[in-house]
Amino acid sequence: MNILDLATELGLQPKRFASTNGGEYKASCPKCEGKDRFCLWPKEGVAGKYWCRVCKCKGDAIQFCRDFLKLSYVEACKKINVAVKPRISSKIIYPFKKTRFQPKIIESVSDAWKEAAKAFIERSQKRLQEHPHALEMLISRGFTKETIEKFSLGWNPETIFDNRATWGLSYQLNERGNEKKQWLPRGMVIPYMQNGIPLRIKIRRSDWNAGDDLPKYVEVSGCIQRPSIYGDLEKPMVVMESELDAILIQQFASDLCCCLALGGVGKRPDKQVHELLCKAPIILLALDYDEAGKKEYPFWMSLYPNLRPWPPRKGKSPGDSHILHQVDLRKWISDGLSMRSVKSV
Repeated sequence: MNILDLATELGLQPKRFASTNGGEYKASCPKCEGKDRFCLWPKEGVAGKYWCRVCKCKGDAIQFCRDFLKLSYVEACKKINVAVKPRISSKIIYPFKKTRFQPKIIESVSDAWKEAAKAFIERSQKRLQEHPHALEMLISRGFTKETIEKFSLGWNPETIFDNRATWGLSYQLNERGNEKKQWLPRGMVIPYMQNGIPLRIKIRRSDWNAGDDLPKYVEVSGCIQRPSIYGDLEKPMVVMESELDAILIQQFASDLCCCLALGGVGKRPDKQVHELLCKAPIILLALDYDEAGKKEYPFWMSLYPNLRPWPPRKGKSPGDSHILHQVDLRKWISDGLSMRSVKSV
């Protein structure tokens, strides 16, 4: 089987245009769809070569199988009946230097913090039902009422400055010499719980606006400094920034994957999470696809050989893909898990 046979199988219908290099054929490019700009030479190399004059994609018959028929290298060799060559260097597929990384051991939160957090979460759940606009805000982000209840999402209707001692935190003074308080701003309450025990609370401030000196997402003091994990740890893992995005993906694809939310693009896995990632059958890296997110991809790809980059299909984040571009998140995850090779960013 040569490259003309492969092109015909793909439905390209190549036509002979010249006798150059043993015969030159043209068709519409399967990548950029440029009409009659996709050149094929069946007599060149082993089983032929191709080149698009518009998007410049090129390669031999094996590369054609990998690019357009989505076959692995071994499958492509079998397809065109050529011998499989031993891999000379893994850098061809995995071109990142190994990162020196020593994950930290993270201590859990205090019992006092857990008790205070549980009471605050329960109040915020009740407040959510009392404020229809807040509930509608979550629903507009794609969450069902079942998901909102399952993950204990809530609403804090007014900013609270609580006693730190109630949360098991030490007495401290701020820069003005006044006693520090536990800041619980007005906004959407996003807990992270394990077996019903709260370990982290984030609040998405409703008062935040562009140019604000204070953060959009506030992590309640005293919570665990570990990424949040949602779902079955035995399943493939999807790593992303946002807890809300992780919860949304669990809503659509909890049977396909486990989700790990870093809570910030530059945050690193602790020892426990690092060990889980090393054992994961596959990791999809879906950090926000902005400048900050892109810079972090090499770190993660150098650390975990079982990882493949899988940025949002459209938009900056998985949530944006779903809300703004109507991307099917379940299919996006399924497609990522079915890919046969690791791609570079």
